Amino acid sequence: TPAAAPGNGYWWQWYDEYEPSVERELPLLKKHMGLTTMRVWLMYGVYAADPDGLHAKMARFLATADKSNISVGFVFFGDCFNHAGGSVTTQCTPHKGVHNGCWMSSPQDAERVGANATNGYAPLKSYVSSTVAKFKEHPRVRWWEVFNEPRRDAYSLGLRNAAYGWAKAEQPA
Repeated sequence: TPAAAPGNGYWWQWYDEYEPSVERELPLLKKHMGLTTMRVWLMYGVYAADPDGLHAKMARFLATADKSNISVGFVFFGDCFNHAGGSVTTQCTPHKGVHNGCWMSSPQDAERVGANATNGYAPLKSYVSSTVAKFKEHPRVRWWEVFNEPRRDAYSLGLRNAAYGWAKAEQPA
């Protein structure tokens, strides 16, 4: 997440705004911290709004990472923090004194409606499958983390298991 971005994943929607920060910060990570690999959150809502747009922004991000010889592991889903309030039309405004107040779960609770084990978690499957298929051969992509800290409920655990299968089908060991 660029330092100026208020949260973990919706910043992709405004990548043009944050790209100069990415281009400045990645070389600094390498030079001053010695980092060679980083974990980067994606956001289903950004994909749902414009699948090709998210993939184009990821390609630009990976090109910048390549210039600094930094590898990336992408995270698809996560249950940490806010389950409502994520938006592709309005950036979250940080609240003073609130830790990670603009970090959002993915998918948001509203996006979970109609996506469950009965219907194969459609349309979440295309998000994982198309993203892995597009970037599975990219030399900077090291791993796919399908679900960061899933809640211990049927929805999250079922989505974690399904997403693992979708990713594995696109990129077998």
